[in-house]
Amino acid sequence: MDLTVDATDLGLTDADLAVTAGSGSSRERPVPPPATIRIGSSVLPVGTDNLARIAEVALLSVDPIFLSETGKTSLAVLASPPGPDGHGRPTGRTVVTRNRGMNEDQRSAVGIVGEVAARAWLSRKYREVRWRSGYAAIVSADPHASDSFGYDFEVDWRNTTLMFEVKAFTAEAGSLAEFEMGESEVRAAQAAARNDRYRILLVTQALDPVERRIHELPNPFSAKGQGRFRVVGRGLRYQCAPR
Repeated sequence: MDLTVDATDLGLTDADLAVTAGSGSSRERPVPPPATIRIGSSVLPVGTDNLARIAEVALLSVDPIFLSETGKTSLAVLASPPGPDGHGRPTGRTVVTRNRGMNEDQRSAVGIVGEVAARAWLSRKYREVRWRSGYAAIVSADPHASDSFGYDFEVDWRNTTLMFEVKAFTAEAGSLAEFEMGESEVRAAQAAARNDRYRILLVTQALDPVERRIHELPNPFSAKGQGRFRVVGRGLRYQCAPR
C-alpha cells in the first residue's frame, strides 16, 4: 500500500479523528496554580508586580503589640564550629531565614513583609527612618534605594547614623536561628565593627500578625557579637541562639 495521509484511504471517519484529537489533549499536564503567600487571613499572589500590594497588606497587619516590643534579645554563647565528626554542635532546632519549601518569589514576598514590619517598628523609636534596600525602589519608587548599601534602613541617632539589616523568618526563632549575609552586608558590617552602628533585626513568624516578633541583634563582627555568632558551612551563613 502506498503511503498516504488521506483519511478515506486509511478507513478513518470524522468521529475517529475527533476521538484522536481529544485523547491527545487529555494527556496535557495541568497548569500549576500561581504561587501565593498568606498574611493572616489574606492570600496574595507573589511576584515582582505584586510586591507593592503585599507591602500594603503587610503594613495593615502590623498590630500595636508588635510595635510595643522592645526588641531586646540576649544571645547564648555558641560553641566553636563543629568538625567533621559533629562535635561542638549544640542541640536544638535550627530555623533558617531561607524559608525552605518556598520559591524565590515567595521568599521575596516574605522579605518585604519583614522589612515593612521592621520599618513600622523602627518608626516608633526614631524620628526619621530611611528605607535603603532594593524593596524601597519597588514600593516607593525611590531612585536611590539599592541592595548595594549592605543594610535595609538607616536612622539618625544622637550624633551618628544607625544601620539595620532585616532577616525575616516564617517560623519562630527556635533554639538556633540561621541567616545569610550577602557580600555588601558583610562589607557594611565589617566597616562598622568598632562601633555599635550596624545591627540586625530578626523578624520571626513574619506572616502571622499575632505571633510576629522582632529581635534586635548586634553586629556579628563587633565586640558585642563576639562569640554569639558563628559561620556555618562555606557560605556567608550565620547561626545565633536568641533566648
